[in-house]
Amino acid sequence: MTEAIIEEREQGIQEIQQQIGEVNEIFKDLAVLVHEQGAMIDDIGSNIEQSHAATAQARSQLAKASKTQRSNSSLVRGFIFCWVLPPSSSRQAYSSMVDWDICAYLWFEMEGAGHQA
Repeated sequence: MTEAIIEEREQGIQEIQQQIGEVNEIFKDLAVLVHEQGAMIDDIGSNIEQSHAATAQARSQLAKASKTQRSNSSLVRGFIFCWVLPPSSSRQAYSSMVDWDICAYLWFEMEGAGHQA
């Protein structure tokens, strides 16, 4: 009877050892998963930082493009006003000269604004 009890206890200890080995394997697998997820989180963080930098650069480029477009639009309007639309033939010569002087002034002002963009 004592041998039966000893054998039963020994079998119980072996089962516990086997279960501890299985739990050890589960923890090893879990450690691998946690490590892999940490690398993924680092990649996500890096991508967020790169996206933020690209967005800031895009915003700056859009502002420059908008300013250039407005400036070019002003230049086109000035060109149409001054060179395409001829002075009225009913105006006096002095009036025409003043109109052309105004056009020249506007042209240089607008062109200067275009170079600053």
